[in-house]
Amino acid sequence: MNTNSPKKNKEQRGVALFMAIFALMLAAAIAVGFMYMANSETLIEANYRSAQSAYFAARAGLEEGRARSQPGLQNAITLPTATPCLGAGCAGNVIYIINPKGSETVAPWSATNAYWDETLCKANYVGFNLTNTHGQKCDSTDFTTKMNTSTWYTSYTSDDPGDGTASAMEYKWVRIAVKVNNSNSPDLGASATVRYPYAVTAVSGQNDSPICWDGTYEYTLASLAGPPANCATNSPTANYEPVYMMTSFAVSSSGSKRVLQMEIGQTPPFFTNSAINVSDNVNLNGNFQTVGYDVCDCNCTISHSPGCDGPPPSTIVGAPGTCSASKDTIYATGSVSNPSGSETFLATGGNGISANNAGNGLPYSVPTLVTRFSTQANTINMGSTFGCTGTPPTGSCGSQSGAVMGTLPTLFPPVPNYNDAGAVAQTTYIPGDVDLHGATGSGILVVDGNLTIHGGIQWYGLIIVAGDVDFTGGGGGSNIVGAMIGGQSSIIDTLGGSAGFFYSSCALNKAAGTPETAIISQHELIY
Repeated sequence: MNTNSPKKNKEQRGVALFMAIFALMLAAAIAVGFMYMANSETLIEANYRSAQSAYFAARAGLEEGRARSQPGLQNAITLPTATPCLGAGCAGNVIYIINPKGSETVAPWSATNAYWDETLCKANYVGFNLTNTHGQKCDSTDFTTKMNTSTWYTSYTSDDPGDGTASAMEYKWVRIAVKVNNSNSPDLGASATVRYPYAVTAVSGQNDSPICWDGTYEYTLASLAGPPANCATNSPTANYEPVYMMTSFAVSSSGSKRVLQMEIGQTPPFFTNSAINVSDNVNLNGNFQTVGYDVCDCNCTISHSPGCDGPPPSTIVGAPGTCSASKDTIYATGSVSNPSGSETFLATGGNGISANNAGNGLPYSVPTLVTRFSTQANTINMGSTFGCTGTPPTGSCGSQSGAVMGTLPTLFPPVPNYNDAGAVAQTTYIPGDVDLHGATGSGILVVDGNLTIHGGIQWYGLIIVAGDVDFTGGGGGSNIVGAMIGGQSSIIDTLGGSAGFFYSSCALNKAAGTPETAIISQHELIY
């Protein structure tokens, strides 16, 4: 008999209770941990939701600013053309669109307001001379001291349907002003000199130069030849439009702040160097006429129709511009061969032929133009209509007779009358090699292959050809009013007909349609 068993059993009493209590404490600790994690996740999600709400509200503000910058639309805003500054002549060079919620007051031009523009110093406008400290918002005292006039800005009320009510969107204001060289360069050195991390150029003396763009690249106004008086300038080599910097400030209902910026600009009018532009060689043989004068506004002396010759033309009374004599008749990166000499070239500088420009190239990329215009939402693809087979650049669309691709002006060719009444432009895409005869149209014709013309074509606008261009005549004649761009060698060989190529900025502008306010870039401003 084991006399020690009762003692051992007595010593082990309560162990089960201890283990149960320990297990409960451990389970409680784990539960508290899960609760803490869940609460943290909830807070993180709430903060993220609040930040995203402010972000998309700021995006909405930018989109309103961009929409109201579109000329001709309802409640459009007339944008300033001069850089922001203080004093005489600076009135309204900064635009604010304000969007209050309920009865709150939104006054970004006052540092005492809850929604004051504490990022204006980051724009580095020389005319404001605001202190820009790297990584910090503007100093309210400095802002109040220097921006204590009401002439430097103009304010507009938001078009948001809920503006002034409790349902107003959460963006508070949108600022719009001309972009200058360093207005997107927030980093300053110790000596308060801009380090140009995002400037267009670091050339000395161009800090406050307005920024222009040609639809692809940005330039300082000071760097352009002349320089011209402003960015809304058409030159012999490019068309430009001003670039505007939009800043949108939003505050969510939970207090999250986001500041977004967008660079915008009107799409510049399309331009070419001449009536015929080829990224290769040009071979001439036949009876045709090429005019480098802008028949949009040049009153030419007519001796045979179509065409103009004789003394230098004068400006058409009531035309949209001054008679431009800056274009060539033919601009080629390769050679221009003219063995017969039977053609007529009308331009300021003799025949107006500019050849062997391989070093300069065309001022645009033909493949890029093909992609740009062929992928637009309103482009009409003739692939199925023409029964095209294969895919570019080896596709084939066969021989097509009498194709109508847009409506010509009532008076065609409109020489010397620039009136394009009746013209209905469209963008037409042909996805392969094609032989056109008796075709008519208006707008932009994109041939993603080789283009052969038999029996004439009547076109008002722009023709872009990725491959070879071959005019082989055959009767009927051809008239192209606007311009033609060929990506490869061009053969102008009118064997039984005649052809006229007339540069026209009106036709090019009609083809491009209404200019759009394009987004050049966008980013978030961290301060």
